[in-house]
Amino acid sequence: MPGSIRIVLADDHPVIRDGVQAIFQPHGDIKICSVVASFPDLHVFLGTTEVDVAVLDIQGMEGSIYGCVARLRREHPNVAIVIFSSIVNAAPELLQAGVRGYVVKDDVSLTLVNAIRAVVHGEVYVSPTVQQYLENMAASHSDIRLTPNERRALQHLAEGLSTEQIAQAMGLDPRSVQNYITTLRRKVKVENRVQLVQWFQTIYRD
Repeated sequence: MPGSIRIVLADDHPVIRDGVQAIFQPHGDIKICSVVASFPDLHVFLGTTEVDVAVLDIQGMEGSIYGCVARLRREHPNVAIVIFSSIVNAAPELLQAGVRGYVVKDDVSLTLVNAIRAVVHGEVYVSPTVQQYLENMAASHSDIRLTPNERRALQHLAEGLSTEQIAQAMGLDPRSVQNYITTLRRKVKVENRVQLVQWFQTIYRD
């Protein structure tokens, strides 16, 4: 129908797929164009058909969710990505990677419908459980403060600069920048640079 939101659903569980389709059925503005059971099948489908939103499960999809999101962002930048999963702790990193919506399966009902409608308008939507998780993360790190150089290094990192580029911008040796980043990861208690940038962008406040 004209003006409908075209979606593709990627989930490896038939029962879950049937349940999600039943949720969408009363909503005439949402059209399921295809249902696939793996990330490879998703990429094949998107190579031939245009959609507005890809709704993705995380587990059992024959590939890395992070690799899938990166490829979707690169090859199909106009497709908004919504994660629909029982896993909540991947939310910060995937939101940083470009996911626009994150709904845990315990929150499903209207939250998945609301997420799809929000992301097609350029908004970011997370379900209540995800929002609570993000707020708890913020509270647990609220007492961490950065030195001016640490903040500057993280700002450059958030802008996508490499270690060498940050060193040039700050007038430092690259090894000094790497030491800053390593120290910051330990201070914030995160495993990698993506999580460090996510913390900086959404949690740190002066």
